[in-house]
Amino acid sequence: MANSTASRWMLYTIEIKDEEETIKAVKVMNVGDGKERELFRDGEKKARAPFEDISLLVGSKPPVLSGNGRVAVFSLSLGEPANILDHYLAVVNTDGTNFQIIPFPIKALEGKDLKSLEFTGGDWERVSNYAVSSDGK
Repeated sequence: MANSTASRWMLYTIEIKDEEETIKAVKVMNVGDGKERELFRDGEKKARAPFEDISLLVGSKPPVLSGNGRVAVFSLSLGEPANILDHYLAVVNTDGTNFQIIPFPIKALEGKDLKSLEFTGGDWERVSNYAVSSDGK
């Protein structure tokens, strides 16, 4: 939970079960009045190149809320057929505006001695940890 000048906020991931499948969503709730907003739901957005037409899913890492309660950050995974866990980072204002998807391409690691880090396969390109500043910038 994070403090805001007006109230306290809670950011969480929820599983939604229907008759055939279970999907996940990221929601934010104003603890003071109980109002909640859904920020993202499995499959509502598609990935960009080179993964066009592959659905984005809520990732495996817990979502993080800025100290002022205005910005949420969470990981996104690629759905079938790619099935790549935590490949993107989503950054969105908690009012639902300014939704950004940040990729972490392999180019970011060019020049690193990956063998010394024991990275041997091509499927490890994923977000492992993240944080957000108090003001969400």
